[in-house]
Amino acid sequence: MKFLHSYGLDSCQWINTSKSHFFTANAFLSFLSKIKYVLGCSRGNIPFNYLGVPIFVGSPKVRFLQPLVNKVRSKLAYWKGKSLSMTGRVELVNSVIYDFLSYNFQVYKWPSSLLKLVDKWVRNFIWTGDINKQGSVTVNWGTICNPKSEGRL
Repeated sequence: MKFLHSYGLDSCQWINTSKSHFFTANAFLSFLSKIKYVLGCSRGNIPFNYLGVPIFVGSPKVRFLQPLVNKVRSKLAYWKGKSLSMTGRVELVNSVIYDFLSYNFQVYKWPSSLLKLVDKWVRNFIWTGDINKQGSVTVNWGTICNPKSEGRL
């Protein structure tokens, strides 16, 4: 606690013990009680979310990442009713969905089953505006591959 108090004096960043938790693995109850008394914080449970990213022990499992996948699905489903051009849908996916996912990909390697599912939803949304409807490609490949500066995708 002396260290944390000294840190607070130097940085003006104070520990809020009512919001803070400590985490341990395989500790005796007496040791946990001492830590709780010294720090003034409660013991946290794993899994938990930190800055929107699930924190858990072990490799990423579908059940831990499912809330993030549901968030992507709900965003895409919400945008379904909007009258957006294909370019507008591409921009939304690039600026919102892919930014959200890339932030999470920096922490975990996602299971391929979830990646395939999200990729299917995004692809369907871009082509049809609906994640549940598979559309056929209706734009010339050369048109898509030209730079945005030329008005392409």
